[in-house]
Amino acid sequence: MRKIEHMLDVIEKSMEWVGAIAIVIMLIASLLEVVFRDAFNSPLTWSLSITILIMIWMAMLISGTGVRSDLHIRVAAFADTLPKKTKKILNLIVFSLLLYFGYYMIVGSYSMALLPGVMPELRISNAWLYIPVMVGGVLTMTFSAERIIRILMTKKAKR
Repeated sequence: MRKIEHMLDVIEKSMEWVGAIAIVIMLIASLLEVVFRDAFNSPLTWSLSITILIMIWMAMLISGTGVRSDLHIRVAAFADTLPKKTKKILNLIVFSLLLYFGYYMIVGSYSMALLPGVMPELRISNAWLYIPVMVGGVLTMTFSAERIIRILMTKKAKR
């Protein structure tokens, strides 16, 4: 289990670094757009498209790792008032639903990625908009499964 945990730590840190690099690239593209539009009166046609594409990649990769870091949306005030055993069951339900959601992300985005089309400004396939959703789905499923295993491996809750 330690090797798998270490591998997942590496994946999580890698996705965080990819997210940080993506923010820098988005900022540079936006800055270039402003400079070219205002200083040279020659707006770039690709900067908005690349920024949107990178934002989608960043959001999907980071959202997958958010499951592991327990950053998913939930009503903590409600869950924290529950007894330990009930909270454990609720967490199993939540992560099982996230596991299913990750699967649905993969299946849905795969079918969309197969559709024909090109992003005109970047001259690349529209599939590049859906590939990060597939990757995010894989990460969501992986980290949800890890959380489910952790919950099941913890000792029985005391009453």
